[in-house]
Amino acid sequence: MILTSVQRQGYGNLVWGFDAVYETSRFLRARNLIVGGMVYGSHTTDISGRNVGYRFYVDYPNDLLDVYLSTTYVPEHFIPGMGFISRRHYRNYVSFFRFQPRWFASLGVRRMRFQLWRLFIFQHAHTGEVESWEYGASPFGFELQSGDEFELNVNFEYDHPKEDFWIADKLHVPAGPYYMRSAGVELNSYTGRRFAVETEFSFGTYYTGKIQNLNVALALNMGKHLNLSGGWEFNHLDMPEGELFSHQVSMRVIYAFNPRLNASVFGQWNSEEDFIGYNFRLHWIPRIGSDFYLVFNQGYDERLRFKRLQETSAGLKLVWRFAF
Repeated sequence: MILTSVQRQGYGNLVWGFDAVYETSRFLRARNLIVGGMVYGSHTTDISGRNVGYRFYVDYPNDLLDVYLSTTYVPEHFIPGMGFISRRHYRNYVSFFRFQPRWFASLGVRRMRFQLWRLFIFQHAHTGEVESWEYGASPFGFELQSGDEFELNVNFEYDHPKEDFWIADKLHVPAGPYYMRSAGVELNSYTGRRFAVETEFSFGTYYTGKIQNLNVALALNMGKHLNLSGGWEFNHLDMPEGELFSHQVSMRVIYAFNPRLNASVFGQWNSEEDFIGYNFRLHWIPRIGSDFYLVFNQGYDERLRFKRLQETSAGLKLVWRFAF
């Protein structure tokens, strides 16, 4: 269950939600199956109309086959006062299918990874028009006995913005249909080591131009209590109006007081928005399967000089598990 409230002079927003999950390891005698769903809604001052949405999903996460299906509905007048949504009034359909045979064990391979599809479809809830879709596949990948991983990915996307828009106030994208494609590779070391590295590189078409993306993440395990991690993301856009180079740098520190209580600090800077944000989170597990979170966020701009506090927010979240 979730309940949030934002109240200020002349404005009020209340968001509520309920979710439930059924899990079993005895489906078809010895298979895992997860079925879940949630219903949520909001009430906002001076806004009326449909404001109740839902999400339902079925997950079959097993050793050889991993299959996932979900459907989501976000109504036109659903407003998360303490959060945000990327679009309104849509239906979303998601499906994954991964085949993971345990081949080539004599060569040090734990399992092969073939993802036949990962599909996302966004449909306008009223007209039924498909606003965007994305189809991806991993034709080749593997996990070694050491825990290191490699994966090759291909991606195809469709998007149809109804209005012109700008990327970082520099590059113009006209309204209309666009078909995009990309390819990439991922190479990750085992995260259980004292030092771990994750890298991802991709390139392809992006609306009227081309894009290259590089992600590098580093993690350092300082012991049973302290963990450090950081990341760098680089994007190069080559459009008819010109080029854009962007950087995003992040850092996270996690300290575990004990297995049920930890605190973390996360910081992130984006070169295009020239904005730095901080997040503090306290996570307590009162009982196995239940979680309590205290979250505090702050953001600054004006080139990291901390002269202008742009936003501050805080929140509490309690997840309580009922087992039957």
